[in-house]
Amino acid sequence: MIKVIKNIQVYAPEDIGVKDIVLCGDKVISIEENFACETIKCEVIEGTNKIAVPGIIDSHVHITGGGGEGGFHTRTPEVNIRDIVRAGVTTVVGLLGTDGITRSIEDLLAKAYALDNEGISTYILTGSYGVPSRTLTGNLKKDIAFIPKVRGVKIALSDHRSSHPTKEELLRITSDVRVAGMLSGKQGVVHIHMGSEEKCLKDVFHIIEETDIPANIFCPTHINRNDLVLNEGVRLTQLGGRIDVSAHEEDPKGSAKDIVKAIDLGAVEHRITLSSDGNGSIPKFDEVGNMIGIGIGKLEAVIETVKHLIQHEHMEIGRAFKFVTENVAKGMGIYPHKGSITKGCDGDILILDNNLNLDGVIAKGRVLMKDKEIFVKGTF
Repeated sequence: MIKVIKNIQVYAPEDIGVKDIVLCGDKVISIEENFACETIKCEVIEGTNKIAVPGIIDSHVHITGGGGEGGFHTRTPEVNIRDIVRAGVTTVVGLLGTDGITRSIEDLLAKAYALDNEGISTYILTGSYGVPSRTLTGNLKKDIAFIPKVRGVKIALSDHRSSHPTKEELLRITSDVRVAGMLSGKQGVVHIHMGSEEKCLKDVFHIIEETDIPANIFCPTHINRNDLVLNEGVRLTQLGGRIDVSAHEEDPKGSAKDIVKAIDLGAVEHRITLSSDGNGSIPKFDEVGNMIGIGIGKLEAVIETVKHLIQHEHMEIGRAFKFVTENVAKGMGIYPHKGSITKGCDGDILILDNNLNLDGVIAKGRVLMKDKEIFVKGTF
């Protein structure tokens, strides 16, 4: 059945005014004024005095759980479909973290397929913190080339939990991602967990300076960890690379300020994204490296950070949502069918009330939340 969201203010993410959004199957088939439902059997969703934005793409979610830095009992749980919907996320990118030993790429891919079946879109990254990268096929290039959901690799730099890869090892990984991406028609992403060590992104800059590998293949995350990492991230965007800001569940206002600070320092705005580190661990270490506490990343931190950008940093709605929609989709090579509300795009739409609270979620054309009530349930 055709669904029509009537009389809603549409940010596509640009402000295109009050429109009717027409969906058929899993796609947006039309955006127009005064769509005539009388001649066609339609499911009408009333959008008067509400706002439509593209569904959030969360590019850093530990869908099978993360953690483990304090022993097996500190492994965090896998993500639940209701938590994803509650956060306004319609597309997730799953990945591994510190633990590439008890957790596997096989399990990650299986969970991605499960979430697909439950109603959202999913991609994954092969690899984890360790080098050589954990893979499913035994070969990094084959994972990217032959597994449609695999969009790139996850590694860690400048962190005491990483393998501390050499510049040559990083160059080999990057070269493999570049070639595999080209062969399979994908963007190819080197998604880098950033720690606090002083070496920071120096090897990345050397690769950009010494080779013809384009800088846009690199996307370091947790770029707002400290001022050193943030400043190097700003420089990377100026060279053509991308950076990912982590949303802080306990301080979304601070995460919003981190984005504004990066822009003020000269970061190229369309190369900035925002992600949750959802269901990943947030360990705290003392001065000698002992873990003294642990938390868990919340997917809802992303939409709360975007709200703070709008309400406290006075950023226009469409501009603020680009950090979690258009910018992410372009960086992953999945735009415009993801990250936009345009004719022919996937039917991934959020409906917000005038206070920017989440009122409805449509993913792949299916209503998962309406009038703040979540309809989708996990299998168990």
